Amino acid sequence: MPHQPAASSDRRRFASTLLLLALAPFAWSQERTIRTPREGARLLPLPAEEGSFHFAVFGDRTGGPENGVEVLARAVRETNLVAPDLVMTVGDLINGYNERPQWMKQMEEYRSIMARLGMPWFPVPGNHDVYWRGSEPPPGHHEADYEQHFGPLWYWFEHKNCGFVVLYSDESAPGTNLKGFGRDGWNRIGEQQLAWLESTLEETKRLRHVFVFLHHPRWIEASYPGANWNVVHELMKRAGNVTAVFAGHIHRMRYEGKRDGIEYLTLASVGASMPFDIPGTGHLHHFNLVTVRDGGISIATVPVGAVLDPRAFTPEHLAEIDALRNALPRALGALAFDAEGAAKGEIRCALENPSKRPVEIETFVDVWGRGWFSAPDLARTILEPGQRAELVFACERAGDGFANEFRSPELVVRTSWLGADMRVDLPEQRLPIAIELGALAQLPIGTGVLELDGKSGAVRVESSALALPDGPFTAELWFEAEKLSGRTALLAKTEGSEFGLYASDGKPSFLVHLGGSYATIEGREGQVPTGRPAHLAGVFDGEELRLYLDGALVGRTPARGKRKSNELPLWIGADPQGDGAPSSFLAGRVRGVRVSTGARYVGESFAVPAVAEASAESVLALRFDRAIGPFAIDRSPRAAHGRLVGGARLR
Repeated sequence: MPHQPAASSDRRRFASTLLLLALAPFAWSQERTIRTPREGARLLPLPAEEGSFHFAVFGDRTGGPENGVEVLARAVRETNLVAPDLVMTVGDLINGYNERPQWMKQMEEYRSIMARLGMPWFPVPGNHDVYWRGSEPPPGHHEADYEQHFGPLWYWFEHKNCGFVVLYSDESAPGTNLKGFGRDGWNRIGEQQLAWLESTLEETKRLRHVFVFLHHPRWIEASYPGANWNVVHELMKRAGNVTAVFAGHIHRMRYEGKRDGIEYLTLASVGASMPFDIPGTGHLHHFNLVTVRDGGISIATVPVGAVLDPRAFTPEHLAEIDALRNALPRALGALAFDAEGAAKGEIRCALENPSKRPVEIETFVDVWGRGWFSAPDLARTILEPGQRAELVFACERAGDGFANEFRSPELVVRTSWLGADMRVDLPEQRLPIAIELGALAQLPIGTGVLELDGKSGAVRVESSALALPDGPFTAELWFEAEKLSGRTALLAKTEGSEFGLYASDGKPSFLVHLGGSYATIEGREGQVPTGRPAHLAGVFDGEELRLYLDGALVGRTPARGKRKSNELPLWIGADPQGDGAPSSFLAGRVRGVRVSTGARYVGESFAVPAVAEASAESVLALRFDRAIGPFAIDRSPRAAHGRLVGGARLR
């Protein structure tokens, strides 16, 4: 019948319409998704599309202080107040460098904090997120863990006519399962990822802006020898619409300017480790806020309570600040005690300004305890570029024996860089004033013990006083730890050199820098006891390192070569940083420390001495039996007395 074909056609059209309607959500979701060739990775939700927008970028989280996750949580709260459309990261989300159980715990902690964001966030893989340390790593190290729990190693997505491209800058060295950076040939974006990037940039040419995110700032050529970033840059240049590239890793803000219309920016930290938190130096906890418009973008750095322009942190500006920070003031002169405990001396402070801007300097001698006096109370001066100055202070203590507790005087220096439109207050510096104890160091043996709070307490022994010669030596410590969580130093002079004894997470270790690299012995995690006395000894006999715990050998390894020295202090209960300041503190009690020339202990075991007796071979023998003010008396022939700092007390 004539009407049947029409009815059939109508039914077909109706069925097609129903099919299109049924498939429409599926088609939309397929269009609105991240693009990646990676399979099996966690799906990532995308933000809603509407008008112009803001997005935030978080810096590294890795390696920060114990409250680093609190810094991250605070950044999350503040980002929710700013309410951008989405949040990007630049990698190193967790501390990593571990095996799967620890990795999973850190991943869950990070994701639980980021889940508090009121908008989607997008991960970028960094070396701490994927590098495996411990047993033999699986192929790709933690790459499979990362993709399952964070997202693809590389991907892109579209939002409001803009493209967000995430690159992976920690692929294994070609043809290996080795991961690292800073070596020639290890710093390359692989061919598979390059091919994907080329096709992605071709596909995104239709968009008004494209933003690229990765962990390592590969464009800093001196840090990444042999990198192929020039290939990546040419692909972005050819695309014509890549607006900015963001990276992290160096934990310092750095702006390289525009290159072929593409801005290069490096973020500092959102809870990661830094030497200090001072915005004007480029070291700060922050997030970047990017405002996107058709004609371009604006970027603001948002630390706590301030907004800074990241484009101000050029290499020239950073060089200015670094030059001033590295021009350390010097405290000259000493205070000599007599038999009655009186002290007197003249302290001079040598200052200089190597920067191209004026600096303001406040200086005074900080004395504490009855009977101390210094003058002038405060000296303030402004040094012009290149100018030098010397300030003189008189300092003395009345003789009352040692009936009144005292703290050793320190020279305090506060420096501010006076820029055209920025004042940068550098960290306060406290310089110990040399003390000559003389005959007071011959006081009779007492019965004290050193108590360390695990936060700031440690004992400092000056490198010049220790003067440990090259060759065989023994370092040992009598102690009782309250807890051993995280990196914990017992006795250390390390910083790419020298030696140290550690009990990080209860794992005993001894390391010595010999012949250009560290030789290291490690025991098992949790092997060092807590809550009871212990003795740890490291021996270098010229042929091998040996590590003894409570008199029993727990490890040995061949080791030869000249020990690399440094001028940093030896810290008891802490580890020196590059500027000599202590870190990685021990919480507990120390009853003795001894450093000796020669190998004191051989074989599989020995009877642990009851105390740190001094001998002709000793270059340091601290029994913590008695103190003079802030000084623990060294009973060795060197008289290398230790200075108690922070939360260190001799009871």
